[in-house]
Amino acid sequence: MIKKLLMICLLLTSVVIADEKMYLNEDDIKTTHDKFYLHQGGNVWLHTPTLHRDKQGLFTFESELGRVKDGFNVWGYEKTWRCPYCNQHWPMGKSCQNPNCPSKFK
Repeated sequence: MIKKLLMICLLLTSVVIADEKMYLNEDDIKTTHDKFYLHQGGNVWLHTPTLHRDKQGLFTFESELGRVKDGFNVWGYEKTWRCPYCNQHWPMGKSCQNPNCPSKFK
């Protein structure tokens, strides 16, 4: 019984330790009321609900990045683009869905 408990504790500890930090440049972060958007270049963005800071700088955990999910499958990070007219974020490949936006990207 004790061996099982020790194995479970070691397994859980290794999962927590394995979560890698992704360090960020503060100039590449935009915020909304519930998410932090991380600029990846071009007009591609990733999102996360939390940011952290340590001695090396500002970071998020890779496990906290938004992911594309289809049922039980996870396909990768959810990438978005930002409409230059209304500044809202939309999934890559999807046009601006804001009805009040004068965007030509509809």
